[in-house]
Amino acid sequence: MSRMIGLAIASVVVAATATVRGDYVNFVVAEPAGRVVHGDSFVITLSDADAIAHARALIDRGPSAGRPIVVASVAYGADGINRDVLADGSPPWDWHITGFLSFADITAEGIDGWPTYVDTMMRAGGPGTHFTIGFWAYTIVGELPAAPASVPEPGALALLAVGLAGLAVGRARRSRAGPSGGPTSARSVAGRRTG
Repeated sequence: MSRMIGLAIASVVVAATATVRGDYVNFVVAEPAGRVVHGDSFVITLSDADAIAHARALIDRGPSAGRPIVVASVAYGADGINRDVLADGSPPWDWHITGFLSFADITAEGIDGWPTYVDTMMRAGGPGTHFTIGFWAYTIVGELPAAPASVPEPGALALLAVGLAGLAVGRARRSRAGPSGGPTSARSVAGRRTG
């Protein structure tokens, strides 16, 4: 039974790791040439094939490709990916994208913003701050080179550890079992009553 549980957990870990290692592409989002007001940028990672294709169309044709606005969920804290690529040294932002929601032609004015504004709001709110934003004056302007092979998320590693622990417990129990499947240690034999 323990072995089956361990194998099931290991299967979940393999599936989770495969999802983490999917095709991800990092894009630079900034104001289009000729419309620069703030001069900042951010990085968004896309994995959906249609979203990647649309992002590449925006790079090729600009806003005329349609739906130029990036709408995303953002949260406090650097993630090692999101940074201001246009600034000297490409400094990381104190916020990151938690989910790409869509490309849009228009969004509610209440969710409009720009990267520096988002950074200011995140610093003011601190840990736990998150919201949805539509970057009205920004669009995909470039694609970053592929990153090195991705690393599994910490949650996937934790699942792997649990799966391996389950396999180890199952193996330890089997090694204590005798040929008939019963216990063989002196202590457990001595404690057994016969009838």
